[in-house]
Amino acid sequence: MAKLKNYNGHFCESDFENAFITFLEAEGWSYLAGDAIKRQSQKDVLITADLETFLHKTNPDFTDDEVNQLSDNVRLVGAVTDFATLHKVYGWIVDGVTSLPKR
Repeated sequence: MAKLKNYNGHFCESDFENAFITFLEAEGWSYLAGDAIKRQSQKDVLITADLETFLHKTNPDFTDDEVNQLSDNVRLVGAVTDFATLHKVYGWIVDGVTSLPKR
């Protein structure tokens, strides 16, 4: 695991990032730098086709409509603040999605 350097009582964000990447790689994940990801625009943070492929593969009983709705919910997630949005998505990651939200 990477050693975090202390800068006047604070830690450098890149040290945290590198330590986390090292942890994920040790768990079998593959790391790909953001500028190496194929996307239409640098503003695209969600690769919808990858998400939908993953959802179909891991949930073969989902219909195309359910996968599209989940993908749209992730793509269009929003809350009052960025923190609230991250908290909402984190909840989905930790607890899963028990039902599709009504549109």
